[in-house]
Amino acid sequence: MPQLTYGTGIAPTHPLCLNTLSMLRRIVSILYPPRNNKALANGSSRTRDRGFTLVELLVVIVVIAIIAAISVASFSGVKDRANAARAAQLASQYARILKLYYADNNKFPPSTGISGSLEVCWGYPSEFPASGSFQAGQCVYNPDGYRVDAWQPLMDAIQPYASSASGALLPMAALQNESWRGFRYVDFTKFPPIRAQLEWIIPGNHLDWCAPGKGSLYNASTWCIYTVTPS
Repeated sequence: MPQLTYGTGIAPTHPLCLNTLSMLRRIVSILYPPRNNKALANGSSRTRDRGFTLVELLVVIVVIAIIAAISVASFSGVKDRANAARAAQLASQYARILKLYYADNNKFPPSTGISGSLEVCWGYPSEFPASGSFQAGQCVYNPDGYRVDAWQPLMDAIQPYASSASGALLPMAALQNESWRGFRYVDFTKFPPIRAQLEWIIPGNHLDWCAPGKGSLYNASTWCIYTVTPS
C-alpha cells in the first residue's frame, strides 16, 4: 500500500507567509512613515536618515516570534489530522480483510500472541524496529510490564485476503502511562457477541477523527476503537 508523506515546510505563497509579510510592512510603515519631499526641501523635517532603535528591533523580533509560534502550532495540528486520517483509512482496510477472513473461516483470525495474551499488534514484526522504550516487534509499551507484540501467524493467516497488509506503523502517541505506535488487534470470537477490534491512539481530544470507528477521551489523547462484526 503506498505510503503517504507530508511536507515539513510552508510555501512562500502560502497565505500565512503573505499575511506575515504584509504585517511586517505595516509595522515598518508605522515606525518609518514615508517622508514628504516638499517638507524636506523646506527644512521642516530632519534631513539625516536614522537607523532602527533597539526598541524597534525588539518589537519586530517579538512579532516574528509570535507569528512563527502560531504557524508551528497550526502546522502541527494539520499534520496530526493527516496522520489520524491515514490511521482511520488503514483501519477500514483492515476491517474489510477481517470480514473476508470470517466469511471463509466462520471465525476471525486468532490473536493469541507470543505471550498467550488476547492482544497482538497488527503488522509484521519487522515493521516495528527497536526504538526508545520499544523493543523490536512491539507496538504498545507500558513501564509496568504490559506489552503488545506483532505476531507473524496473524499476518500469515490474513495474507490470502490482502494484497498488502503492511504500513501499520503509526506515529507514537501516549495513553496515560502507555506508549502506542500501531494498531492493537483483539479477537473476541470466544466471547459473545462475536467480534474483533482494531484499536489505536491519536494525540489530542478528537473523537471525530476516529471515524468510522468510535473514540474515548483519555486526558490529552483519544482511544479509537473499530469494532468488526461478521455481518
